[in-house]
Amino acid sequence: IKDSPGGGFVDSYMSELAAYHLALLLGLDNVPPVVRRKGGSMQIWIENATTDAARRKAGEEPADPETFERQLMDMAVFDNLIANTDRNPGNIIIDSRNKVWFIDQTRSFAGQTELKYPDKITGCSRQLWSRLRDVSDDEILEAVGRYVKDYRKALLERRALLLDAISAKIEAQGEASFLFDRPSF
Repeated sequence: IKDSPGGGFVDSYMSELAAYHLALLLGLDNVPPVVRRKGGSMQIWIENATTDAARRKAGEEPADPETFERQLMDMAVFDNLIANTDRNPGNIIIDSRNKVWFIDQTRSFAGQTELKYPDKITGCSRQLWSRLRDVSDDEILEAVGRYVKDYRKALLERRALLLDAISAKIEAQGEASFLFDRPSF
């Protein structure tokens, strides 16, 4: 495990657990269920799926590009919140229904107090935006607390920055241009 509270990352299964529970709190169903097991965790396997890297390598376009892009937009918001330093096309899974799954959050929740990828925040579902605004700090800490004890303050600081960033984008672009309804599967 590499631990650098000032901005590095923690590579830990505990971050995967925290990401799953925070995603549930925020109404996201794109992080596969994960449970803690002695000395580690176990996560559900997504059957009949491919990675975004494999899709790109094969030269295939998403079946529904707009729905695909919107899922990536919510992923970018979530990744900024959890400070995911390891998002890449190899850990984005696309299932047979074209649902995007966010996997491999093990390098998340470190001590970064800044947004890691603010330029990737190009849209957000109304549902995620509503939950980000409405959940309390206590609810967030309860969701992740037993998994990321050392980095809870940084998480709340990133949330505040994320709320400010999205609010500014909504003000600049207009709600109808920035917010969208989350695709259902």
